[in-house]
This record gives sequence, structure tokens and C-alpha cells, in this order.
Amino acid sequence: MIAFVRSLMLPLMILNVVGAIVAMVWLVILDQWVTLGIGIALLLFTTLALCLALMPWLFLAAPAALLYDKGQRVLALLFGGLALLYVYGLITAWCVAVLWYSMERVTIANLLIPTFLWSFGVAIGPWAYIASKEDGLGSSFTIFFAQVGYVTTGLMILLGHPSFSDVMGAFIVVMSIGLIISLIFVGETSRRASISDSEFVIPPSFDASTLTSDLHPGE
Repeated sequence: MIAFVRSLMLPLMILNVVGAIVAMVWLVILDQWVTLGIGIALLLFTTLALCLALMPWLFLAAPAALLYDKGQRVLALLFGGLALLYVYGLITAWCVAVLWYSMERVTIANLLIPTFLWSFGVAIGPWAYIASKEDGLGSSFTIFFAQVGYVTTGLMILLGHPSFSDVMGAFIVVMSIGLIISLIFVGETSRRASISDSEFVIPPSFDASTLTSDLHPGE
């Protein structure tokens, strides 16, 4: 499974970057400066806000490690699962909000594709930057499912023109699958750790404290 995900990470990231560049040029040609300006502002200023929004993850992941050290493995996995649920929920809320706002700005048919591509870059860009600051596979794994979910919603919009509730439901389903796979990964890793008597593996996601310090190197 991990090998399969890794094989798709690069194509999705290329689609994200190239799509955003193409969308910028396309929107300039269509004279959509407001849409471009809002997207650029979000890319520049929301990364720190999202890092701060990730802080509660620390209050769930840290007790998970502490409980595991004390032998409370069931409670440790419970807190670890809640930490993962929070991260996936936050990413889902952000991506759905960006998609909804972007689609609301589509007033004519020829704006649909460039606006969607631009929203794809705006929605995933901050999280991709956050993931790039970490060495672990967990954060990239989460971003992978966010990208798959966004591409899925895009195909639904472009091909079927469904209601937004249907689109949102599809994104939530994809992220739920990613969450379940991550929970299985955490449980299996913890089981192997208990056999080898090694340390508990905190659920793979984003280290918000490290990221905020990177964003403010002078502090």
C-alpha cells in the first residue's frame, strides 16, 4: 500500500504545481484578478494560521505517548486516533471551504476549469509546504489523500455537475479512507513496537510546533 501511494505522490504533486501555473495564466487571460488575488493572499498568509490550528494535535498526541509509556496502550491508541481524526478533519474543512468559495466565483462555463485548478493549488499548497518541512511519511500520506479527494471532486464537477453536498460527501469519503488506513498503520506499528519493546509511534501527521518555529526563525 505504501509503495502504491508513493508511486502516485509525484504525479499528483506535479499536477498540483503545473495546474496552478496554468490556472494563473488562464485567469489572467480571462481578467479574473480578484480570484487570483484572493488565492495568492491565502497562499501567503494561511500557512501560519493552519500551523496554529494544528496545535491541538499536540495536546492529543503527547498524552498518547505518555499513556503508552505507562502501559495504557488502549488509551494511548484512543488519543492517537483522536489526534489523527483532528488532522484529517482540519484538512477536510479547509479544502471543502476553499472548493466551495472557488466554485461560488464561477459565473460562466469557461471559468470552471481554471478556477478549479487554481483552487486545487490554493487548497493543497499550504499543506504541501507544511509536509515538506517533515521527514516522515505520515504527513505526505495525509496530503496524498487530500489530493486524491480534491481531484475526485474536480472530476465530479467537470463531468457530472453534481450538488455541492454530493461533492463534499465524496471528499469526506476519500479522507475517511485515508484516516482508516492511517489508524490501521498506527495500530500495527504499535503492536510491533510492543513486541520489540520499543517506543510508541505517535500518529503520523504534522509537527505544528516545529513548523511555527520555522516560520519565525528569529524567535
